[in-house]
Amino acid sequence: MPPLELTSIPAVSPSLAEVLRLCPLRAGLSRADGASQFVLGQPKAWLGTAYHSVLENAADGGAAAADEAAWLAAISLQHDRARRHSLDQRFGPPERWPGYQLVRAMALMRAREFAKASRGAGRSGASEGGEAAREQWLSAANGRLVGRPDLIRGDAVIDYKTGDVHEQGDSSIAKGSYVRQLQIYALLVKERTGRWPARGVLLPMEGPPFEVAMEPAACERAAADAVSLLEQYNRRMESGGVPARLASPTPEACRRCPYQILCPAFWAAATDSWTGQIGAAAVGGCAQAAPRPIHGGAAFALSIAADEGTGPLGELGLAPLNPAVHTSLAKVQTGGRVRVTGLARRADGTVVPTLRTVVARFEELPGVVVAGSTILNEKGAGPAQQQHAADGAARRR
Repeated sequence: MPPLELTSIPAVSPSLAEVLRLCPLRAGLSRADGASQFVLGQPKAWLGTAYHSVLENAADGGAAAADEAAWLAAISLQHDRARRHSLDQRFGPPERWPGYQLVRAMALMRAREFAKASRGAGRSGASEGGEAAREQWLSAANGRLVGRPDLIRGDAVIDYKTGDVHEQGDSSIAKGSYVRQLQIYALLVKERTGRWPARGVLLPMEGPPFEVAMEPAACERAAADAVSLLEQYNRRMESGGVPARLASPTPEACRRCPYQILCPAFWAAATDSWTGQIGAAAVGGCAQAAPRPIHGGAAFALSIAADEGTGPLGELGLAPLNPAVHTSLAKVQTGGRVRVTGLARRADGTVVPTLRTVVARFEELPGVVVAGSTILNEKGAGPAQQQHAADGAARRR
């Protein structure tokens, strides 16, 4: 398996800046060719993309039938991509994706509200200062800062959100990451138009819009910070070395990371002390036997001696595992090393597979290198992989 190559990143967007802030290695992997084949997708994110498409259509004053067509077209694109992905095809048709009907209903309802508000703003002149513009590609800082705001209308830059926009459930405070994104968008708008937006608006799928005053000085600081994060990352790319040192492995940073299964820093840092902080469990170890068919061959049980990950460590039985979903099971042999992520932890401490469980043979996972460097990281190919696993087990003993 050829390694994934980390390269420099030419420009930073508001969302990428937040990833760089959380974990530079995660940002690098998000840009590495071939990494996506090891990442299990999120139906919630696919529905969010469709939700955005419907609101974009509403911004053009589309009718209800056009909103429905926009939804179906966007969902079709997401479904086609998922069907071609070896991991994502497990989620089946869109109607089975968790939250499908709710997101669809809210998207169509929001679209009608949004189109009505847009027509009203146009009649009243509330959009003075320029026509509404959506999904425009903007740049600043000599092209190092880029972004595509969902909507710019009047004195406001508007960002659609499918989840909660509040910090820790406090309805009086917006999430810091969302505020920084709005501030960067505001600076990008200023670069394009010469005028600062007075307001940033978070438009959630449920609940009222949340407005944030756009203060020029704060927007400039947020933009400068994003560019600084990009420059720090690129300097580390230029210096080469071990990619794992780019990581910030903590329960908070790793909790929702899609690259857990192939991240060397995660497996080196994760211990059973992370239990309760990281959500889904992840374990790695050697198979004690080839997977055993159960339920008349409809599923398999896998026994491993877990020596790394969030635990539990020791002898584990993982079942039921669908062979149509976990295709690597057919190649697992006694003594072969495997890693498993996305396990649910029961109240008694045992773990069981879920729809989000991923099983991979260790030898199928790529190493990660800095482009142009000959130094493999802790999870490089061949014998280095086994040595890393042995080192991890020794640390835990």
